[in-house]
Amino acid sequence: MQYKWNTIFNATNDQGFTLIELIAVLALLAILATASIPKFIDLDANASQQSLSAGIAELNSRELLTWARIKNSDSGWISDDSLFSQIDTDLGSYYHWSPKAAITGGILHFKNQMVKLDRFPSTFSSAGRWEITFSAD
Repeated sequence: MQYKWNTIFNATNDQGFTLIELIAVLALLAILATASIPKFIDLDANASQQSLSAGIAELNSRELLTWARIKNSDSGWISDDSLFSQIDTDLGSYYHWSPKAAITGGILHFKNQMVKLDRFPSTFSSAGRWEITFSAD
């Protein structure tokens, strides 16, 4: 029995990694993680900004399509108020307005990003448009 015990727990067994090698690998992994985490945070902020830009483009597309549909209808263009009442400003569950989208604009949020939008009214000859007037993280 003594022989098996010495074979299993032999201190001179060269199979495997030493404690110093394991600590060195862990230190290198920690350095790599420290260097890459800020880049992932910046990547998330950039993605949120791009999502807000896509949301504004969607609002402008909806504005234009609604304006064109009304212009081509039998009744034709009546007023900016009637056009705005037909625009769907709900961009999905990740977006929200504070307090809500208004005919003059509003504050649009996506995750931790927000932008203040002004809405320029539609007229008989052109569709309204949404533009950023202030952006904050």
